[in-house]
Amino acid sequence: MTLLSDEGIEKLINGMEKRPALYNKTLKGYLDSNLKKKLLLEVYEAVLEDWDGKMGEQKVEAGKEIQDKWKGLRSSFSRELREQRHVKSGQPACKRSKYIYFDRLLFFLLPHTQPKSAATNLQEDEGGEGNEAVEDPAEVTPEPGSENIT
Repeated sequence: MTLLSDEGIEKLINGMEKRPALYNKTLKGYLDSNLKKKLLLEVYEAVLEDWDGKMGEQKVEAGKEIQDKWKGLRSSFSRELREQRHVKSGQPACKRSKYIYFDRLLFFLLPHTQPKSAATNLQEDEGGEGNEAVEDPAEVTPEPGSENIT
């Protein structure tokens, strides 16, 4: 099931950008799971126009797909950032194209992206695919029957 068009992805990026407590761990609200649930529901509603028309399990599936898409966007951003940081001065330009949403995500994610320490191999192994750690909103899926939280 694919819910997100290019317009939906832009709405997702805009929705996340407007809710820094989902990615900025220096904010007090970053540790508040109830606030994160509320903010994620706001993002779901902003991304999917028919959110209110969905029922229990449909909301859970749609919420999971939106979160998966956000994880993919962040991973691609981190990968592109890593590639750009590893280009040496004077090195010939690479023929690959830049990640399509890189500039859009760079605007608000870069201050919250930290290179992992090269001295800790354990962290690199656990971190998976990138050298940058971009904060992840709490894994929250809407509960069946949960409606708007205000």
